[in-house]
Amino acid sequence: MYQWELTRNQTKHHSIVRPKQFDLNINYRTHNGILQLAASVVDLIKHFFPYSIDHDLSRERAEIDGPKPIVDDEFDKNVLKKIEFGPSQIIIVRDEEAKLRLQKLINKRAMVMTVFDAKGMEFNVVLLYNFFTDSLALLKWRVILSIFEENSKGVQTFSHEKHYILSSELKHLYVAVTRAKQRLLICDEKTEYIEPILKYWKRYIKREKVDKNLLSSLAEESDPREWDEHGKDFFEQRQYEQAIFCFEKSGNEECRKLANAYYLRQIALDSINDSNDDDVKSNFICAAIAFKKCSRPSMSALCYQDVSMYEHAGDVFAEYGMFESAARNYLKASKWKKAGDNFEKAEKYDDAALAYKDGRLYKIAADFILKYRQKI
Repeated sequence: MYQWELTRNQTKHHSIVRPKQFDLNINYRTHNGILQLAASVVDLIKHFFPYSIDHDLSRERAEIDGPKPIVDDEFDKNVLKKIEFGPSQIIIVRDEEAKLRLQKLINKRAMVMTVFDAKGMEFNVVLLYNFFTDSLALLKWRVILSIFEENSKGVQTFSHEKHYILSSELKHLYVAVTRAKQRLLICDEKTEYIEPILKYWKRYIKREKVDKNLLSSLAEESDPREWDEHGKDFFEQRQYEQAIFCFEKSGNEECRKLANAYYLRQIALDSINDSNDDDVKSNFICAAIAFKKCSRPSMSALCYQDVSMYEHAGDVFAEYGMFESAARNYLKASKWKKAGDNFEKAEKYDDAALAYKDGRLYKIAADFILKYRQKI
């Protein structure tokens, strides 16, 4: 087991000690160009939804200035088919459906994550794609114009009930833009949805065409070692799909297989409430096989146990010489002979005799007791 894998597993099973909170308003990870835009989103939340945010939090600032975020509101997505993104560059989209569409278009030229999955992660370059185009708020974004007195006539009047969706939309927007450490590109295809916030953002952004030349200027060298490190970081964050992507780029096939096994288990767990029993069982079997190929018998057996395939779990443990664990799974499967035989190998003689008895294997039980009468 890798040290970074062990650390991940240990973290999973221990309670997290919550540290004392301090209000640290200096951000050393990014620059003011991005922070000012992020703060403007917070200001919108405070303006429209004052009870949904802590007003006592200080406005974050950085010790260095930086380039303003670039916005292209007539973005041509085909540009993304011509550029290879680096290990610390990401495309963020709204949801899984948008992610699948974009992945199909760009064919592994860049990592693509949803806003939800990107939470807690940071990247040098973030391209936020079609956040407003795919927004369920649609024209409700126009209520932002109501904060400008000169444009208030004829503009939507804010209603908490009517515009409540913007509360979550703005919070998701904040998460997305704060993933960037160096450069932030906001690219959308439908001008009518993004136009209101562009007016609000006028002094915080630079409107520019995001084309092949611009993206090429931001390109990073594709260093296998960096891809590998990012893969391990994603693995520790349980972002297995992205870990697979990084390990493929780094050429680390062993780690790719391990990340894939965990990803298959994640799929299986997610399918429990959304799929029929046969599909769920199939998903767990796929994960179990993948873990076994990675020499992770305990995880392989766990996947079989999740769908009550205890004999298969026992077979995995037995193959790896984990005889007592094998025996206890055989008991659950009512495979009494296998249980007794493996208890014998584990030198658990009382348990072995009891397994034979419970299975009504009286002749085997009698012979076993005679054989080990001094140890029972």
